[in-house]
Amino acid sequence: MPNVTFYISQGNMPADEALVALTEYCAGLCTTILQAAPKNVHIVHIAVRPGRGHLVFVEIRYRREPHRTAAVMDRFMKELEDAVRGSIGLAARIRCFGYDASNIYARN
Repeated sequence: MPNVTFYISQGNMPADEALVALTEYCAGLCTTILQAAPKNVHIVHIAVRPGRGHLVFVEIRYRREPHRTAAVMDRFMKELEDAVRGSIGLAARIRCFGYDASNIYARN
């Protein structure tokens, strides 16, 4: 963890090069601001058919840690928001969900 999922409307999906750059930038935010180990960062992009709301939705699931305070998460979301706007040209709805380690069961 963190797991970052970008849901991007099909008509606004950027070129592969832009997705690679966004992925690398997002991974950097996870390893610097959230202090995640690089091997624990997972990022995916999913093309969606929008129904209602923003054309870009970003969902971050992460393990709660003492250093991931509200201020840290706010900084992370602000920088991620700027990166999405810069690469896609749209405002993203961003939601973060923190989980205590005792509530995470995982494999691989």
